[in-house]
Amino acid sequence: TRKSPFLDDLVGDPLVGEPEMPPGPRTALPTAPPSCYDEASPVARSGGSAQRVAPTAAAGRRAVPDELTEPQIDATVERYVLELARFERVAEIVADQLRRELRAAQQRHLLSFRAKHPDDLREKLRRNRRDPKYDFAALTKSINDVVTDLAGCRVVVYDPEAARQVDAIVQERFSAAERPNAREDHDKKSGYRGIHHLVRLPVGPETLSVGGAICEIQICSVAAHLFNEL
Repeated sequence: TRKSPFLDDLVGDPLVGEPEMPPGPRTALPTAPPSCYDEASPVARSGGSAQRVAPTAAAGRRAVPDELTEPQIDATVERYVLELARFERVAEIVADQLRRELRAAQQRHLLSFRAKHPDDLREKLRRNRRDPKYDFAALTKSINDVVTDLAGCRVVVYDPEAARQVDAIVQERFSAAERPNAREDHDKKSGYRGIHHLVRLPVGPETLSVGGAICEIQICSVAAHLFNEL
């Protein structure tokens, strides 16, 4: 077979085979000192002469902003699981009040409510782990003030006009959370449409264990609901 002109350059490469060594004692080859012209080397040039400097942990590594770690996410989800029944109760109370208000207004609707599943919370924290809002200290202090959709209700009505009427009822009958995004009208390029409200339960005899909690109310038409679920 014809010998490749590159084989001579590959002597000693593990793909070709180790070169044969003569018998007898072997001594370790000296290691060449790092070049002062190598930027990755711990040797730096100063005034034309080489000066050895101690390598730093940050050398050659890009700064990474603070983000949630997996143990922090696990701890947050575990704590939420202990409070899950509380947020189920929050969603139930808001749904009951919504049902009464919509019946009084003779507004035909479909109503559902839920507490966020722990697996969904975990995925949300992972998606937003680099967002400064999702700071572990803030999550530990009050998870509901950071993740505002732990309790949620959805009102589905027949058309956009009915959605606007329900929107007005929610603004009149519920206490908005003291947040800049307490009401948002979504009409995204992805096709998602809906009106979102963040309401806060008042503290009272019937809400002793859940008073002050935030619940998200979503309002959309049947057509928008079907599209959003696809």
